[in-house]
Amino acid sequence: MKDIWKLIVLSHRRKKNIFGLIAALVGIALLIPLLNSISLGQGAIVNQSFQHLIIEIVGILFILYFWSTLLKQFQENKTLQLLRSKKKEPIQFIIGARLGTYTVYGWFIVIAMITSLLFYGDISLIISYSNLLISGAIALSLIFFFSSLTNSYAALLSTLIVYLISYSINFIIFSTPVNFEDNISFKILTIAQHLFPRFDILYSSMSMFSTWLRSVGANILYFICITSIMIYIFLSRFAKR
Repeated sequence: MKDIWKLIVLSHRRKKNIFGLIAALVGIALLIPLLNSISLGQGAIVNQSFQHLIIEIVGILFILYFWSTLLKQFQENKTLQLLRSKKKEPIQFIIGARLGTYTVYGWFIVIAMITSLLFYGDISLIISYSNLLISGAIALSLIFFFSSLTNSYAALLSTLIVYLISYSINFIIFSTPVNFEDNISFKILTIAQHLFPRFDILYSSMSMFSTWLRSVGANILYFICITSIMIYIFLSRFAKR
């Protein structure tokens, strides 16, 4: 497992992917003066929201793009066959490969969080960036799940669709006036909401701590379910090859 983890991390370093993530952080920092000039006196709030959104987008795209091509790459360079010949347990590959990609993503989020804390001194940023660690783990399970079923492009597109549907449903529910909560459409959306991860926790804060805890609990349950299904499918396909 450790060898596979190291292989993934070194692969990202050789391909300059880690440098690309650092460049994204530098680019965000360079945009701060521009945002301050158009924020109408709300520079801190605007900058925090903008940085959080861009960090989320860059991080998720990193996970989706590089993981969607990882299985195909390992099949083409015979890595999976090599693991089989060395009698490596496939579960070691799953854990090591996931941890390798997630380690790079995690460091990207942690560095962004520390930088924001030093710059703004807002302790609530710890929760908002911790939420990105949660959503990243779920997105990684989703892309692994779809990659085990279809090709890399379809897997990437499928995960993006799930991500966007989750946001759309939660946004509609959040924006619906109280007077319309008895509407049948609202109730259907509320039921459908449980089929998708609660990525809306990305915008929770200390003022909504009880809501945040419920969302975290729901996401952890979703993560366990989708990861269990993903592992079962991968192990089944691995055994047949």
